[in-house]
Amino acid sequence: MKDTTLFDRIESFNFPASYFKRLCRENGWTKAQGQGVIEEYRRFLYLATVSAEPVTPPEAVDQAWHLHLIYTKSYWEDLCVEALGRPLHHGPTAEGHDEDEKFEDWYERTKRFYAEEFGEAPPAGIWPSSAVRFDPQQRFRWLDVSRCWIIPKPKWQLVLPSVMPFLLISGAASIVLVMGLAVLGILGVVLYNGARATGDGRKKSGESGGGDISVDGSSSSDCGDSGGGGDCGGGSGCGGGGCGGGGD
Repeated sequence: MKDTTLFDRIESFNFPASYFKRLCRENGWTKAQGQGVIEEYRRFLYLATVSAEPVTPPEAVDQAWHLHLIYTKSYWEDLCVEALGRPLHHGPTAEGHDEDEKFEDWYERTKRFYAEEFGEAPPAGIWPSSAVRFDPQQRFRWLDVSRCWIIPKPKWQLVLPSVMPFLLISGAASIVLVMGLAVLGILGVVLYNGARATGDGRKKSGESGGGDISVDGSSSSDCGDSGGGGDCGGGSGCGGGGCGGGGD
């Protein structure tokens, strides 16, 4: 380790009273998970201070860094001035392909530097692979869990084999149902046309024979222009990037 005195100061640094509880609450971490992240944040602070090149943290450590920054006195005065002996700025990505490659390179270098300084690889549970750390499909967003449910999306490559039989069965049932409805529809049209033809025949018979059949001749449409009530009203419709710091 290049500077054990510096690391001792960082290890003995006291965070604000509400910092740890808030960090765990906002990220949904248990106490043990939060403590693990804090330990890695301390190590990252050391790496960022002694490294001659920019360093990039994993997402969990970055969350710890973000939160610490809003405790301005603790971060800028107590940490940077007294413990680190220098300012440590947070530099977010400007986004884009080149930026992604740059931060991914910094991240891999940071992990190698970690192993050199601490004599062990960074824990994978907090320092994942670059593919996971910089997954372009990640979409982080603040949510109020008192109003929203958070349900993980299933991994379809694992779920589909188990649900496929049910999908096939339900698909077959759907086809049978659709075919049955189609047959009923055809029968309905045939019966309607047959009844209409019979009625027309009786009408013609009454007109020509002058017998007992009376034909009104008025329209019985429910949506006529006469303004009468009916069922045909007008209805209504319802419509991850990276970040870094350190280096000279």
